[in-house]
Amino acid sequence: MGVRLLSYVLDAMPQEATLGDRLVMFVLAEQARDSTRLCWPGTDTLTTRTGMSEGSIRRSVRRLITFGILERVASGTDRNGTTVYAHRGHRTTFRIVTGPEKADRADRLSTGAEDDERRSRETAIASQKADPGDRLRDEKGGPVGPERRSRETAKPGERRTRGTALPSEVHPVREPSSARAAPEHRAVVRSVLEERTGKSISDDYADAVVREVLDGRAPKSPERYLRAALERELRPERWLETPIPPRYERPA
Repeated sequence: MGVRLLSYVLDAMPQEATLGDRLVMFVLAEQARDSTRLCWPGTDTLTTRTGMSEGSIRRSVRRLITFGILERVASGTDRNGTTVYAHRGHRTTFRIVTGPEKADRADRLSTGAEDDERRSRETAIASQKADPGDRLRDEKGGPVGPERRSRETAKPGERRTRGTALPSEVHPVREPSSARAAPEHRAVVRSVLEERTGKSISDDYADAVVREVLDGRAPKSPERYLRAALERELRPERWLETPIPPRYERPA
């Protein structure tokens, strides 16, 4: 919808334009875009939105063309060389002759420059506030991205593939290590994971899994909630301290 175009055409309408002319022009401008000023509403759209008859709409369109603020866009010529504006499967396309296109383009350019300047200031401020200890840099002195940082900070022996997350990224410990899970919650996690993967995890890591699965929730039965969540997990291996490849399943 041409928001600025609506305001423009209402101000640009000549004094001799009737109320019907203004209403038709308003609907045409509402259907057009500020940048192209083109629209191709059907007769049903014009009659519904204006409440006018088809004959009244055609007369208003002719007057708007006479005023020089609206024109029909030719779609081609017929075999006799006559200009064709509409045919089967192609509605008449109208163009609003003048509009705020140049002003819009200037506004977009100025707004884009202001946005670039604002982003540059925000980036500079953020870099100044960043923790110096977290400013890992590559060989050329540029900032290291999240994926590069996770590879460089991975522990020896941990396999890191492009696009995959480290265990600490999959299950970040959001609470201090001193916050312990209830023994019965920890026991459920260790039991289910050992049953499904054949691997055991430490109490500390079980505490982290409990916190991650519950995620602040307080179910009526935490043990049942934890068991159901881990039993529904399609890849239980991802909850282990050292992820292992998924089990191979022979195709049926």
